[in-house]
Amino acid sequence: INYYKEASKDAEAIDLKSDIARIALGLGLVYERTGQLEEALDQYLLSSERYGSIGEQDREAHSLNNAAGAQLDLGRHSDALDTYRSGTVVYQSRTPQ
Repeated sequence: INYYKEASKDAEAIDLKSDIARIALGLGLVYERTGQLEEALDQYLLSSERYGSIGEQDREAHSLNNAAGAQLDLGRHSDALDTYRSGTVVYQSRTPQ
């Protein structure tokens, strides 16, 4: 976790937008696997936001899917459904790369 946090600071300092999103996604996975679901959710949503801001819709949708899974695990079923729907909309509206 500390490795990801340090890498995130470095990426932020030199404005590596894609790397910032990728690091947030990775940190979300680590948090999820260690049972820290609130932290995982925060990182997945950050990753989605960052990917969306740089037009990487496939990865944005993937991050939203992970966020919805965390919400489901937290018992937030209605939120999870909304997030899954948002991810589906993003995925279906993506520009082929």
